[in-house]
Amino acid sequence: MRMNYQKNNSDPSFNREARKIAIDARFFGPEGTGIGKYTEKLLENLQKIDDKNQYFVILKKSNFHLFNPNSDNFKKIMVDAHWYSPKEQIFVPAVLTKIKPDLVHFPHFSIPLVYPGKFVVTIHDITKSDFKEAAAQPKNKPVFMFKQAIYEFTLSQAVKRAQKIFTPSNFTKKRLMK
Repeated sequence: MRMNYQKNNSDPSFNREARKIAIDARFFGPEGTGIGKYTEKLLENLQKIDDKNQYFVILKKSNFHLFNPNSDNFKKIMVDAHWYSPKEQIFVPAVLTKIKPDLVHFPHFSIPLVYPGKFVVTIHDITKSDFKEAAAQPKNKPVFMFKQAIYEFTLSQAVKRAQKIFTPSNFTKKRLMK
């Protein structure tokens, strides 16, 4: 994924007051595969174009050493909670409440359900909704159905509550709109 950005001094938002922005970068690095690379490139390019806003980059213990900001307005915060875990639902909102960001970017649909603040979310695809059992090949049907229900609820909350939704394709955008 290649991103090219430039600062645009004619943009009216360029001269506005600095904001506090948190980015959930727990997927950052090779462990997070595609979402990890997306997050890596997002942070790389934000550092190139934005020296005004204050960024709080949330990382796990396993990837904390991988992100080394080269801009003074980027600060690392460790929240050692794995994706899709109960710890994620407790510790991520607790840290965000302390930071008090104006906006959070979740680069994946798995948002903390109790976080009341403003956020944007990237939803890369909805394969688990489209293909359900065919994509998962469940061995334990009740467990699969429980996990699928949590997935669908979390995805719907991300879509309903996000200030903006980023998608990598019009196909995903159209599916989410349905």
